[in-house]
Amino acid sequence: MARNLLAIQKAILPLNIVLSRSLTSIWMTTEELHERIVLAGINGALKPAVVVNTLRLHNPDEYFIAKRVHSSDNYYR
Repeated sequence: MARNLLAIQKAILPLNIVLSRSLTSIWMTTEELHERIVLAGINGALKPAVVVNTLRLHNPDEYFIAKRVHSSDNYYR
């Protein structure tokens, strides 16, 4: 079972590259984005606060990632 889960996790990123933009454009919170980054292979010691600061400081014009606020939560696409 664990071996199947590992295979699925490794296939997520290549699958996202192959799918059309309409199917890969989903809204997610910074926590969900952090989980995806760690799943992609970034060191688990990366804090969610670093992701938040990166989005705030390096994406102010929403050029790379679109931002929307819903019920006082920030969502990114």
